[in-house]
Amino acid sequence: MNIKKILFINPVNKQRGLAGARFSCFPPLSLGILAKLTPPDKEIYMIDENFDNFDEKIKKIGRVDLVGITSYTSNVSRAYEIAKFFKEQNIPVIMGGIHVSFLPYEALQFCDSVVIGEAEGVWEKVLEDIENNRLQRMYKQDRKFEDIKIETPRRDIYNSKYFWGMIQTSRGCPMNCEFCSVTIYNGHKYRKRPIEEIINELKTIKQKYICFFDDNIVGRTKEQKEHALLLFKRMVEEKLNKIWFAQCSINVGEEEEILKWMYKSGCRILLIGLESIDEESLKEMHKQENVRILNKINDLIKNIHKNGIAIIGSFIIGSSNDNLNTINKTVNFIIKNDIDSVLITHLTPFPGTRLYTKMQQENRIIANNYPDDWIKYNFSNVVYKHEKLSKEELIYIVDSIKNKIVAPFWMLIKRFIKTLFNTISFRAALIALLWNIGLRNIYLRGLKQRKKVAVDNQK
Repeated sequence: MNIKKILFINPVNKQRGLAGARFSCFPPLSLGILAKLTPPDKEIYMIDENFDNFDEKIKKIGRVDLVGITSYTSNVSRAYEIAKFFKEQNIPVIMGGIHVSFLPYEALQFCDSVVIGEAEGVWEKVLEDIENNRLQRMYKQDRKFEDIKIETPRRDIYNSKYFWGMIQTSRGCPMNCEFCSVTIYNGHKYRKRPIEEIINELKTIKQKYICFFDDNIVGRTKEQKEHALLLFKRMVEEKLNKIWFAQCSINVGEEEEILKWMYKSGCRILLIGLESIDEESLKEMHKQENVRILNKINDLIKNIHKNGIAIIGSFIIGSSNDNLNTINKTVNFIIKNDIDSVLITHLTPFPGTRLYTKMQQENRIIANNYPDDWIKYNFSNVVYKHEKLSKEELIYIVDSIKNKIVAPFWMLIKRFIKTLFNTISFRAALIALLWNIGLRNIYLRGLKQRKKVAVDNQK
């Protein structure tokens, strides 16, 4: 089979969830990597539903020879819908991504082949096989994680409207939290890219604002921290003049020199998984690093602020220790510590996690009409049965916190002023404000949708 035109698709959950604002959606890094791994004699097209209308775009592109679709859990229902569309036209469909890697047999009901795990070294084999009419149903990354080279994506296929440029400096996470599938998918070992390779890639990114798509930009061990410090110093030496944000553990608040160079290199905000302020809840989630520093977390937050960096604090509601008192405890903690932007989500058991396996074994997953119900797995819905609280009580807790912290516009302005005062950085305060506006819009839109559904159900 001669493959000339390849179409890559980034599907979007119709409920959108956290990707519902331009400021909080990011280029599909995996599709850029696939494009880089594709031989240059192929024509590559992309439909990115963050910006593209599928029907309009496919008319312009015309018939293609092969379709590649990435997916995670909350958008996989849409991915299957798209796969079915092309299958009906006898166009081969390959699916990959974290969701189908854990549930390949589900995906194979809708596509021709599934790539399990990271694509580097596998995608080339897929293309070779399909051109020689020997396409396999499954392809599995069988190399050791440390032997997989993290590829640089082709950025020319991305929509120019993305606010954030995207780069990955490492893969893997040693934390192994119960609700997270990263360790299983990318490995427990923290795999670092060479500094010069990262610097050279950063120079090719046109956007002023950069997202480091690492699970923990600083890492945990002395070696990992030294690698991060060297990267930040090189960014300053090269005068890249980028503004960036990344995910990080709260333990970064202990690293004075790293924080100093993070700021100098352009860091103005960090997404930190605080998850809970309750020690038992953190132990239940296996957030051992957070347990270790819980008694000094206030000082660590102040230290991050002191170094000119704002904080997006992520909190998960749904541990067995949560109750109606969690509302006031969480709100008081956020206000007391001047958390600059707040991400409140429902505990969500994603396939591949220990949490999902546990809840499945205990018959506690209530949104289990698969694959249709995967659309609900976007952190904004209750998809499981809590040990003590009803679904309505869990929703009430999250809504109450958001109504106090996220929804009031005056609160956003107040937090902007607080961030400006604490960080002495207008840029940090502005970015935090933009995050807050985006999160507020997402919440209010989701609330409106829920009310509409409730009204429709009563008719």
